[in-house]
Amino acid sequence: MINTVELYGRTKVVDGHREPFGKLKDGVHATSLPPPLNTIHPDIWPVSLSRNDGPKLIVGTQVLNALVTASICLDQKLFPSVGAVTSNFNLTLSDSFATKIFVDMESVTAAKSIISDSTATQVLNTGMLSHQLRQIRTRFDLPSTYPLCRASGPLIKNHTCHSYNIFTLINCDRGHNPYAVLLDAIGNETLKNSTKAKLIKAVILSCIENATGKVKEVLESILALYDHSDNRLPIVLNVALNRELESLAKLLMPSIISWNASVAHHIKQVLEFFA
Repeated sequence: MINTVELYGRTKVVDGHREPFGKLKDGVHATSLPPPLNTIHPDIWPVSLSRNDGPKLIVGTQVLNALVTASICLDQKLFPSVGAVTSNFNLTLSDSFATKIFVDMESVTAAKSIISDSTATQVLNTGMLSHQLRQIRTRFDLPSTYPLCRASGPLIKNHTCHSYNIFTLINCDRGHNPYAVLLDAIGNETLKNSTKAKLIKAVILSCIENATGKVKEVLESILALYDHSDNRLPIVLNVALNRELESLAKLLMPSIISWNASVAHHIKQVLEFFA
């Protein structure tokens, strides 16, 4: 059962984090693009793809691919899978051709309500828009990094069941780190002001006070990007800032994997109500 997905566009113009395709040294990238053959669901292709950080479970169409970031096997006693890597459920080629997809009608109704209203950004007002941002760790300078393209099914709409990403780390109850406030500010400021988003210097100064080691070095590098006469630093199309934010994101990934383990426990607890 798929619990959470996040969507990615197919081309570079549409989405800077699009699925890679094209030539490799010994072939081409394996993709989630539907094959030009008859499938159970036309132009819809469920597939498992091997990537550098682990196997991915993806539902591909001609115009986008849906990366599964939370799922659980109902026919085995396995722990819920949380995060971009799905290791407890692998589709072979024959599985991809044979898989039937069943969609929750509540989710279908919610999706239709968004389609019918071009101004809608959500179907449930939880006050936590950052939870709809994807689990990315690169290209913070691109506008296509910040669309609200992540959603969960009705069984795990509770925010404690949502996997952590760099923008929601500030909501973690297990301790405090000096860059959670920074990344929260990046996400919320860009959601609010889009291409005009700017990072206030005071946020960086506050983070540096509690930082140590490599994190502090990166934060000091960000501070050096500010003009002496300006306390606000552009976020979108700022290549220099992006370089430093990508460094922070790499430092953060081991912690996110660890914190997502607690999310898996929350999902398991919720699903046990229906066992």
